[in-house]
Amino acid sequence: MTALSEPSPPADPLDRAAARGSSRPTEPWPFIAREFERRYLDDWLAAGPAGGVVLYGGVGVGRSTLARRWIATSLTGERQRIVRCTRASSLLPLGSLRLLIGDTRVEADHTRLPAIEQALRELGQRNGVLLVEDAQWIDPASGHLLRRILLEEATGVLLTVSTTAPTSPALTDLVKEHAVQSLQLGPLAVDEVAHLLEIALAGPVDAEMVGLVFEVSEGNPLFVRELVTASLATGAIRLDEVWTLARPLELSTRLTDLIFERIDALSPAAQQTLRIVAEAGSLELDLLLALAAPESIAELELAGLVDADEASAGQHRSAHTLYEEVVLAHTPSVERRATCGRLADALERLDRPGDGPFLEVIRWRLGSLDAPAAPDLERAQALAMAVHDFDLAAECGRLLWQRFGTPEEALALGDALFAMHSRDSLVELEEVLARCQATMAPTDARLSELIGLRALNLGVGIGRIDDARDLIEQLIAGVSEPAEADRLAMALGATFLYSGYPDRALEVFAKIDLEQQVLGELHWCNALWMAGRIAELQARLASTQPRGRQPWTRSAEAACLLYLGELDAAEVQGNASLAHVAVTSTRTRFAYLEAQLVVGWLSMMRGQSQSALPHFATAADALDGMALAVVPLSHLAVAAAHAGDLRLAHRSLLNVEVLKSSLHEGGGGERGLDAITLHAVALARAWVAVAEGRSNAEAAGILQTAAAQLGRRGERLNEAWLLHEAVCLGSVRAGDVVRLGELEGEIGGRLAPLWSAHAAALLDQDVSALSLVSDQLLELGAVRDAVRSAWSAWSLGMEGGRSRASIASLAQLQALLARTDWQPSLRPPTVAAGSLTAREREVAHLAALGLASKEIAETLSLSTRTVDNNLQRVYVKLGVSGRRALRGLRTLFEPDPA
Repeated sequence: MTALSEPSPPADPLDRAAARGSSRPTEPWPFIAREFERRYLDDWLAAGPAGGVVLYGGVGVGRSTLARRWIATSLTGERQRIVRCTRASSLLPLGSLRLLIGDTRVEADHTRLPAIEQALRELGQRNGVLLVEDAQWIDPASGHLLRRILLEEATGVLLTVSTTAPTSPALTDLVKEHAVQSLQLGPLAVDEVAHLLEIALAGPVDAEMVGLVFEVSEGNPLFVRELVTASLATGAIRLDEVWTLARPLELSTRLTDLIFERIDALSPAAQQTLRIVAEAGSLELDLLLALAAPESIAELELAGLVDADEASAGQHRSAHTLYEEVVLAHTPSVERRATCGRLADALERLDRPGDGPFLEVIRWRLGSLDAPAAPDLERAQALAMAVHDFDLAAECGRLLWQRFGTPEEALALGDALFAMHSRDSLVELEEVLARCQATMAPTDARLSELIGLRALNLGVGIGRIDDARDLIEQLIAGVSEPAEADRLAMALGATFLYSGYPDRALEVFAKIDLEQQVLGELHWCNALWMAGRIAELQARLASTQPRGRQPWTRSAEAACLLYLGELDAAEVQGNASLAHVAVTSTRTRFAYLEAQLVVGWLSMMRGQSQSALPHFATAADALDGMALAVVPLSHLAVAAAHAGDLRLAHRSLLNVEVLKSSLHEGGGGERGLDAITLHAVALARAWVAVAEGRSNAEAAGILQTAAAQLGRRGERLNEAWLLHEAVCLGSVRAGDVVRLGELEGEIGGRLAPLWSAHAAALLDQDVSALSLVSDQLLELGAVRDAVRSAWSAWSLGMEGGRSRASIASLAQLQALLARTDWQPSLRPPTVAAGSLTAREREVAHLAALGLASKEIAETLSLSTRTVDNNLQRVYVKLGVSGRRALRGLRTLFEPDPA
């Protein structure tokens, strides 16, 4: 993304705002993105311009800013004219076009017409463009004149039109009769908002702040601006190495006034209807009609304050969430609660079947003056947990806990709070469970379950793993019943496991009777997986009787086969898991998601990144709202980077960072969830960095740092994975080669030994060994790693001047690359083509870009013969036959970034 105009920002925007004593910045706000629209207008200008283009958009999307800045950068002053229509000008004949001749008088006559026509004629002779802003207010006479201009095809006409204001018949006729081209401006994407904030604030911005600004503004550039300027002035955002939130974002007075100005123009009935829509968030038309008159709904639609989605049962919602926020903030609490009650009553009267309407009734009842009955709360809590609506489940749970205060209510509330996995919910969970435990007798049958959840929250959620261990060990010491002691020990092992310490978990599990524990086998297998003992895990899964197999067994077997190097068998088992797992419970849901990840990484290992994208996206969508969505989102970022979709890669990684930053940062140690997602996040950060053009060394450093952390905790498979990824990025350290050799024996299978062999051969600069490793990886079907080993062999052969070996490995490499969909920037050469001289690299680089010899000669101030001689030497050294082959290898010749 490049800014259309990026003014030099001041050193500190806080000082800038404070110096003025206002929330308004003193520097022009940057204008970014809109590359497609600008290219479209550039093409239109290059073709004449002739005819007209209309830029449509809502309030604040920047249609006028785009038009003015494009005109300013594309046309000289004599080739441009700008007029702006208003509600007042629409009442006067030719009122919209009078400013062409500098006339602001208000007499309603046509005496200015000859002068206006002359101005337009002169503009057309210069191949110019007339910009008409807010053309929805164009008057009939001006519309008639513009129709004549469009028919003559001399002057280009660019119009901006608000989609939130009534459109005049003159504009409707103009567009209809002359087939004017249309461009719709929508909101900015989340990565574009991040870029806008970094430019406006002159520095990096915390991911949580980006996410919140995007969520509140919905990508509307004007709303982003007003939120930031108001928050700067009040200190809601501050600079602490990066820009972060100090407290909730502020709404500027200007933004609030803009919204109130539109609301105040409504009739009282429409204002009341707007409050109903704001409270509900969205409403189907039949439910809205049960609460409001059709005339008031139509008034809101015409004013652009409410949108109707005819494709979704006529769903009506506020045109922007800020409208909801302003309306609700200025509605008395009692009135809001009464509105919630009316919504619940109306939906109950419609008597819709299904769980969804029931949950909506409960949601509104919770906000009304009458709380739901206990049986309805219990049913709603269970249904909300099943559909991952943890906020609603927690609200129901809080009421039940307040009313009854039993362990059953505490555990049900605890499940929802732990699933939310936010700072506040984890602290609240510890308070609830500690209070409940204090009231329970040592013989209470639910004590071990409550202690297990409390320990899991302390260790995995809050990061106080030592406190969790002490809590359980003290209770075990006082328990005489072996089965009860085993249940508590299972909770301790699970706490160690999901805090990222699988070896400590296995030590605990070895001392208890797992068969007597409901989740014993699952925890044991997960511990073996995290510890990297894959061959042992596969044997354990294979020994499970088919009749007693759990839903997760099939997907776990597929994962084992994948990382043991049995890719064909993994594909069969993974697809079978997707076909056979019915998503009917939380446990089967996770089995299905694991299968999606396995099939996605299988596609990645085969070199088909595009095929992996839908699997990772499906897993991320299914975990939406849960902290574990970090894993599929990270994998989605990696796949998108390899596939060349940098926008999706950025967006996925930004979502990862936002989700991670929203989690509680432990006060007593590293948080467990951070630990068990570390490998996925490191992969995403590293490969997105490579796709952005940053150095391979930087990306490898990210991977090596994460691998060291994984090694200290005993996550051997993920440690080996990250170390090999760093090797493939060209970072070959002797210690890492030794460590990969140690890990291959513990992991087992056929893949880990080839990772180790690749690293060793690269350290020894053994071209033959690298080619052999590539062949062996290809035999497994691991095209991704085979490409990287073949690339290492070819580039090392080139570096050492071994032309015969390099020619052979180049043929192998080209055949492999044809089987992948990677972008060139993600095909990492581990060694530069050092056999080429500096001049040969320059010539090869320009030739790879498609320049002819004559053009290269002019660029480098050489003769054409010298260029051709250099190219012949390049062909011989690289073992290629011509320019087409050079284009496929162009990343080798690109000059190093400054």
